[in-house]
Amino acid sequence: MANARSLFKFAVERELINKNVFDHIKRGREQKPACRCFEVNSELIQEIIEAAPCVEWRLLIAIWRWTGAQKTEPLSIKVSDVKFEAEYSTINIKDAKRKDEYGNSVIRTVPIFDEIQPYLMELLESLNDAEVWLFPTLRKYGTSIDKPFKDIIKKAGHQPWPAICNNMRSTRANEIERAYGGSLESAWVGHDPKTYKRHYAQVQKSDLIRACAGANMVQHGGAGCGTGNLVTKKPHRKRQLQDAARLFRSLQMPQVPPLGLEPRTL
Repeated sequence: MANARSLFKFAVERELINKNVFDHIKRGREQKPACRCFEVNSELIQEIIEAAPCVEWRLLIAIWRWTGAQKTEPLSIKVSDVKFEAEYSTINIKDAKRKDEYGNSVIRTVPIFDEIQPYLMELLESLNDAEVWLFPTLRKYGTSIDKPFKDIIKKAGHQPWPAICNNMRSTRANEIERAYGGSLESAWVGHDPKTYKRHYAQVQKSDLIRACAGANMVQHGGAGCGTGNLVTKKPHRKRQLQDAARLFRSLQMPQVPPLGLEPRTL
């Protein structure tokens, strides 16, 4: 239905037809695919980077994960797209989908996050001065770049997750939105706020840990989260409940003896 609506809208805008026959049909509520909710955490991606066969792969995986780039976007990065300033550094990424008013690809200027920098410096030092592309060897894979990446994931001892690049993109989009806000998430990852909320926003493990931090401090006497604390602190918790019960009983009013045992007084 959505595709048909878009097709007729395209025809109306170009005056090929007069009316979109789907305009009167109420839009259904789009559901976010379950496969998009897989979180690629930093520990997992670090193990995969360590299993990568060369510096190009290490940097590519880091850029995918820490910039939220789409699958083929890093392959178009040139060495000249990397900019070093006095207090920060950036990398220009050509958007794979969005175009400006002149039909040119939108360029996203993204910070070189700390997680990316060591792999970037390692690669730049290995390139010859005449090299144009940041990934001269991996460019040949094009849209099939995810296939050898799955082999690297397996080499690291993991199974490929449902949506290889999209899950990394979604994970990073949520991290950036929480740390820097929606405007910078849109600028760096490339989503408009509506798209982010509809397709990428999700509850992450870090959200749950942060939300439960206060409760864990009370329940476990300042200890951090974890099942180990739940086991070791149970006896202490039981003693607290027993002490409270004894205190409650000591405060109870003594019961009045039933009528008939003592003379009544008026």
